[in-house]
Amino acid sequence: MKKRGLFAATLAALLLLTKPSVIHASEDADATASALYSQYAYVYDPSTDQVLLDKAGDQKMFPASLTKMMTAMVVLDNNPDLSATVTITDEMLAGLYEANASVVGYSAGATPTVLDLLYGTILPSGADAVNALAFYTAGSVEAFVEMMNAKAADLGMSGTHFVNPTGLHDDNHYSTCHDMATLVEYAIQNETFRTIFETETYTDTTGITMEATVLPYTQTNHISMPGFLGDKTGYTLEAGHCMASYSELNGMNVIIITAQGMTGMYEPSHVYDASTILTWLNDNYSRKTVLENNAELDTFTASEVIGEKDVTVYSTEEIALDVRNDAQITVTNDIPDQIDVTNEKQVETANISILSNDEEIYSYTEQYTVPSSDDIFNKILIFLRDLF
Repeated sequence: MKKRGLFAATLAALLLLTKPSVIHASEDADATASALYSQYAYVYDPSTDQVLLDKAGDQKMFPASLTKMMTAMVVLDNNPDLSATVTITDEMLAGLYEANASVVGYSAGATPTVLDLLYGTILPSGADAVNALAFYTAGSVEAFVEMMNAKAADLGMSGTHFVNPTGLHDDNHYSTCHDMATLVEYAIQNETFRTIFETETYTDTTGITMEATVLPYTQTNHISMPGFLGDKTGYTLEAGHCMASYSELNGMNVIIITAQGMTGMYEPSHVYDASTILTWLNDNYSRKTVLENNAELDTFTASEVIGEKDVTVYSTEEIALDVRNDAQITVTNDIPDQIDVTNEKQVETANISILSNDEEIYSYTEQYTVPSSDDIFNKILIFLRDLF
């Protein structure tokens, strides 16, 4: 950055934030990614719009039961009465046991509530609960899937296509880790979804007790999950182990999506991967203010025909980002050293970059004003200058 003037006039500035491009937290993100069992991973903080780790996050993968997060959101978006009861029918249960789908255990004639079925969809990943919700919401599984794909399009999930609401394998049923992170970001804004997502055990109105799928692994295998709040897991032979989770640690809000952990069905590679990522972040990263409100960004020389003055540009908002605890933060800009004054105020745009250890982690644009000439003599000279 250029040397700043000793005396400066404060000018009005309008801060225009733009989303950063896909940015890794640092080089050690690649080392962490290579240590994962999962072939695909995407770690995102929606509060700062930072991608903290990206391991083929836009590559096509099979989402397995991560699909059921979309199922839950379509239901929540279209059914305001969660206390309404749903009668389980043979049609809702058809083919699930033959497909070896995970189920809550509902029998035909049972009457759980919509809320019960949502818990059954997320906690034990019950396909019987999923189908019941699909029939109740749309009248058929096929019509419900159309609603799922419409919602995916609304959310910008361009790499996603659903064939069923359960996540049972189909070559045309696919997504990406990036898209699943978009879905989680949307879903956790819904209070009911987030409550279910973060619940460990739940007993429904029919007397069935459900347990979150990750809980047995963390307890039995003593897996550390710093800041962990909630999750949805999935598994098929083709998809491998998948997991979507949300955590809060060191001031950061972290969505983790992993997919295609190709280990045995009962090996919790997805949970170990979440633990690896959370431990890495917990030990090395935190949310920090990297640019204070009204911080001096730079000074330029405003040149008139006769005379000049220094003008300082200040930031207009506080910016906080997820950065390494030992990072050296610098702020750079492309504000010129000198700008010719005219008889009208000029509004200019500067590109501001925030770097952590010389690696860009955020960028935005800042508008600043070049003042007009403030004395009659210079106004006349500027007019003559511009005339010729």
